[in-house]
Amino acid sequence: MIDAVAAKEPFSLKSALEWFRYKIDFNVSHPTYFNPDGLVCFVGAQGTGKTLSAVNYVYKLMEMYPKAKLVTNLMLKDYPIVTYDAWLKQFSIAVSNRYTAAQMEYWEHAYMYDLYLRTNRVFPFNDADDLSRYENGEEGVIYLIDEIHLYFNSLESKNINPEVMTQIAQQRKQRKHIVCTSQIFGRMAKPLREQFSAIISCKKYFGCIQKNSLVDRDSVESNKDDMHVEGKVLRNFWSIHNPKMYGRYDTYYTISKTKFVSNELKKGDIYDHDRDTSGV
Repeated sequence: MIDAVAAKEPFSLKSALEWFRYKIDFNVSHPTYFNPDGLVCFVGAQGTGKTLSAVNYVYKLMEMYPKAKLVTNLMLKDYPIVTYDAWLKQFSIAVSNRYTAAQMEYWEHAYMYDLYLRTNRVFPFNDADDLSRYENGEEGVIYLIDEIHLYFNSLESKNINPEVMTQIAQQRKQRKHIVCTSQIFGRMAKPLREQFSAIISCKKYFGCIQKNSLVDRDSVESNKDDMHVEGKVLRNFWSIHNPKMYGRYDTYYTISKTKFVSNELKKGDIYDHDRDTSGV
């Protein structure tokens, strides 16, 4: 039985004022603190505006939090992905050539890769292990993952790395915010669906009117065809497409799930591009 005296906490105006004072002081002393967290999923069939809605949301976050980093599998116009290989070439052709020729010492590789993680802002999302690869302290990491069911599907739920699920469950502590899309909601792995903090059901009318419904996570039910989501709608967001939005990402870019499995491309905590077979 719980001890009622120990469980009781003060509930008073003084406590409320102290809390507000704390929040004000915290915001002043942490001006770049990344507030969003959790896993937000934009759901809808093809042509419902789910990817456009997710991209627009992330664009706003990137503007609001200029110190935040982005990890994505989309080709964004204003936030181009910079791979480690490309970054090395920009840093030094000589260093890049040594790396390509496998002549770089381990300690130098470790130093350069750490520098890449600290100075670059936009990274590629290759597989689920990337959820634990990138850190940015209190300034936050945004993950924009299009068609997340390609990486976490119910048919492979038994093979999901437990460490990855731990990372997802601890997003709030690590200031990570996962924004994803899926057109096959019911086929996403159940452990992943249980971590959703917000589900946005997307619909588009007349090609330009966007209706995004915030659905109560606890009331969600997927239809038999796995394509639609039904549940209690908490709020509707209406908007009209601006043509400039269409140029924000490459709509013809094809997502292909990488062919390597968890941790195959790691030497310790360093990504090993020499063994990258994703393009094979």
